[in-house]
Parts: sequence; C-alpha cells; structure tokens
Amino acid sequence: MILKSIDLSLMSEHLNVHKGILNKLDAYYCNVQDQTLKKLIYDQYVIMWNHVEVMLSLMDPNLNEQVTAAALNNLEQLAIPCKQVTSPIDQATIAIDLRETSKSMAQSNFNSALRMKTSNVREIHIQMALQQTMFHKQYSLYVERTINEVVPESTLQGQLAILQSFRTDFNI
Repeated sequence: MILKSIDLSLMSEHLNVHKGILNKLDAYYCNVQDQTLKKLIYDQYVIMWNHVEVMLSLMDPNLNEQVTAAALNNLEQLAIPCKQVTSPIDQATIAIDLRETSKSMAQSNFNSALRMKTSNVREIHIQMALQQTMFHKQYSLYVERTINEVVPESTLQGQLAILQSFRTDFNI
C-alpha cells in the first residue's frame, strides 16, 4: 500500500529523531554505573530500536498492510558496544534528561498519531506513545528515589480558592 504523504513525512521525521536518541542512549548506557538506571536505558534503547524496525516495515509498500501494533512486542536483545566510558555528565543529569526525552517522544508520537491517516500506522504510534509514557514514569520514579528533586507544595487555602473560583465560573 502507498502511504498518505503525511504518514510518510511524520515517520521520516521520527526516524531522524530516533537516530539521535539512540546515539544518546548508547552514550548514556556506557557511562552510567547505577545498574537500575543502566537497565532502564537499555530497555528504552531496545524499545526504540524496535520502533525503527516497525516504522521501516510501515514504509515498505510490500509489508505495511500486515504490520500491527503487535509488532511492537517483537523485541530482540541487543548489544550496546561501549567504546568510551567517560562522561562529564552525572547520573542524576542523565536520568532527568532521559525523563524529558521520553516525555517529548510520548508527546511527539501521540501528536503525530492524531494527524496520521492510515489506521495501523496511527494505532502503532499511539502504542509507541504509551511505551514512552511508561519510560517517563520509570525515570520519574528513579529520580524521585535517587535525587532530592524539589517540587513545591501548594497550600490548602490556595487550593480551595482556586476550587471556588472554578465553581463560580461553571455555576456549580
């Protein structure tokens, strides 16, 4: 099947982004010592490599009609060869960066899916967004456990004032 130009264009853009993120994940994987973070990076690398393979299958006019979201579960173990194992970036910064990367990828995949016209291409990108959302949650939990990240608390009085303001706005 010949894809709609918007589907092909969005996947082309995604593949270029994936290439950069895979390179970043590779470098981070080789530079972190914490085994929990290392495993999380590896898992995201495997998932994103799978995304590349799935998108290439979707671009192939001889294959794309048979490709479904189930292809996202065809994960293969990959070797990440580490050549250089020194980085000035600390593990906390890496975790925060990858949390933001996964959030950005989730948003990008979901926004693209809403614009895509081919149903299996759209469904696959929704599933890719959900996978990246899972990574965002895992990186957030890692950051929460290992870094003293400051999240300001609101006050009860402030929260109730906002609640009352919206109740008034909606006549409730």
